[in-house]
Amino acid sequence: MKLTEFKTVFLSGKGGVGKSTVSSALGLYFAETGFKTLVVSLDPAHSLSLTFDTEIGKKPKEITKDLFAVEIDPEKEAKRYLNRVKREARELLSPVVIGEIEKQIELAYYSPGALELATADVIYRVAVSERKFERVIFDTAPSGYTVRMLTSPELTEEWFKRLIALRREALKYQKMVGEKVEKDPVLRILERRLKEVRELRSLLLSPETLIGIVVNPQTLPLEIGKRTVKELSAAGIEVKLIVGNRVSTEDEKELIEKEFPQIQKIFIPPLKEEPRGVEKLKGIVKHLKEDL
Repeated sequence: MKLTEFKTVFLSGKGGVGKSTVSSALGLYFAETGFKTLVVSLDPAHSLSLTFDTEIGKKPKEITKDLFAVEIDPEKEAKRYLNRVKREARELLSPVVIGEIEKQIELAYYSPGALELATADVIYRVAVSERKFERVIFDTAPSGYTVRMLTSPELTEEWFKRLIALRREALKYQKMVGEKVEKDPVLRILERRLKEVRELRSLLLSPETLIGIVVNPQTLPLEIGKRTVKELSAAGIEVKLIVGNRVSTEDEKELIEKEFPQIQKIFIPPLKEEPRGVEKLKGIVKHLKEDL
C-alpha cells in the first residue's frame, strides 16, 4: 500500500493521541510529493493552528507550497445546514404552515445526529461536489463522533429512499383522483439529496479513500481503536491503516501488532521536541516515507 494512492483520508482515534499532528504530517508528505493538498479539521477542539504554528480559519490557508489547511466549526455548519433546509421549505410549503415547520427545524439543531449530518454535508462539499484539491485529509473528532458521522450516509440513504417512496405514492393517488401532477419540486429535492448521500457513501467505500486510526501503546486508546474498527466494519467501512504514535519500544510495537493483526501499520517514535511548525513535522514525514 502506498499512501499517495489515496485521494481522501480520514484519521480517527481517541482524543489526545495525536490525530492533528499525524494529519498535518501526512498533508505535508502529500504536498512534498507534488499533490495540492488540503487538511481539514472537523474536531471542535481545533489543533491545526497549534500544529502548523500559525492561525488557521474557516477558509483554506496556504501553509507551504501545495499545502493548505482549514478548521471547520461543526456547530456553525449545523446551523448552515438547517438554514439550507429552511430555504428549501419556503420554496415548497404554504405560508400558513411554514412558521411551524421552521420551529421544528430550529429544534432539529439540538437533536441527536444534527452535527453528524452537517459534518457529512461538509465532507460532501469539500471532497465531492466542490473538490478543488488533489488530496484531502480529514482530521476528525474523537472516535465515537467519527463513527456516527461516517456511518450516517448509510442510514440517511435508507431514510431518503423511504421518503421518496412515500412521495411517489402520494403523487400516484393525486393522479387517480384526477389532479394534474407536473414535475414535483418535493420529489426533485428528495432525489437530489439521495444522489448526494449516495455519492458520499461511494466516497467512503472507494478504494481511493483511506480510513485510518491513530493510537498510542496504552490500554484506553487501543481499546477505543479496536471498537472503532469493529463498528466501522459492521457498517461496511474498512479501516486500512493503524498509526502507532509515540511508540518507544519493540514491545509497544508488538502490542499494537497483536491488537490489529490484519491492518497495515505505521509507527512514529516520540520526538525530542513538540512537532509544531512545518520544519518539525518533517521528522514525522520521514517515518511515513520509511514505513510505507
